[in-house]
Order: sequence, then C-alpha cells, then structure tokens
Amino acid sequence: MTEEQLQKAWQALFDGQYQLAKQLVSQIDQDNYSTLNLKAYIALEEKDFALARQFLKDYYAQAVSEKNLEEQHIGLHQLAMVEREEEHFQKAYDLIMTEAEIITDHFPDDLLKKSVNLYEQGYLQFKLGNICLAEELLQATLNLALQTDDLINHACAYRALAEVMLAKKDINMAKSYVQQALTCFEEAGDRVGATDLKGLMAQIE
Repeated sequence: MTEEQLQKAWQALFDGQYQLAKQLVSQIDQDNYSTLNLKAYIALEEKDFALARQFLKDYYAQAVSEKNLEEQHIGLHQLAMVEREEEHFQKAYDLIMTEAEIITDHFPDDLLKKSVNLYEQGYLQFKLGNICLAEELLQATLNLALQTDDLINHACAYRALAEVMLAKKDINMAKSYVQQALTCFEEAGDRVGATDLKGLMAQIE
C-alpha cells in the first residue's frame, strides 16, 4: 500500500496538486529516500526552506551512513536546489561542485548525471552574474543533454539558455530556445514545466 500511495503522491506533485501530495505522503509512516525527497519538494513549494533542508540533510546523512554514492549525489543535488531557491547561489554552487566530484569519480560514463549537474553549474553561474561562463557551461549542458533521452533535461537546458539570451538582449535566440523548451516540456507531459515557461515568454515577447 505504501508504495502505491507514494506513487500517487509523486504523481500529484508532478501534476501541481501540492495539497493532495502532502496529504498522501503524511499517511506514509516509514521514511525512505523517496518520501524524504517528496517531503522536501512539498516544503519548498510552501517556501519552508528550513524544513526542506532538514529533510534533505536526513536524506544525505542516511546515504553517507549506508555508503550509498548514488543517493549521496542526489542528496547533494537536492540540497543545492534548496539553497538556489533561497537565493544562496554560492552555497548552492559549492554543493553542486561536491556532487560533480562524486559523479566524475564514480559515474564517469553517466551522461544524464553529468548533464544535470552541469546544468546547475551553468544556471548558478548565471545567477551569480557570470553570463559568459554560464553560456559556455549551458551550451555544454545542452550538448550532453541531447545525447540522452530525457526530455525534461533537454527542456531545462533550453530554458536556461533562453534566460541567458534574454539577459544578453538577444531576443531572437531567446525566443528560439524558449520555443524548444516548451516543445520538450509538452512532449514529456510536464504541465508544470510548460506553465512555468509562460512568465519567461511574456518577458521575451
């Protein structure tokens, strides 16, 4: 029952039904990586950064105690996401670089892990105001992402490049990238991702 409830809770989150996701996950007694991650996403949605951070610190501590490198890199990535959402961009970048070391040392052939990590490096450099470096990293991200089948990964790379182009006042390229991002989100069935693009599109038009 727990596994089925967990799947329903994740689907609710994916569909943007945060209260339903919260209700479903609150009925699950046993915490594991998946429930902690889900609880962190819900806390983030409610802008409760301290709670989200606590769930993910528990997640990371469990991964370290189990010597589980897969979950360690995910835990670091999610902790960085919390810091990014709270606009602690340098702290987020430091966590992402720690994650990058784990990926390089232990998952050197995993293009998806590499591209998702590189996306965060690029996007955080953009947020830190290093536009040229951000563009370089995000172009490398896109090249890696397109070698994977993950449409959300493609969409995020295109969206970030659209933001960089908007910052550079290159409206034509920004439009092109945002359109490609929208296509990928729609193909992936990610309604939340597609809806979130509308704000960016409004700035470009």
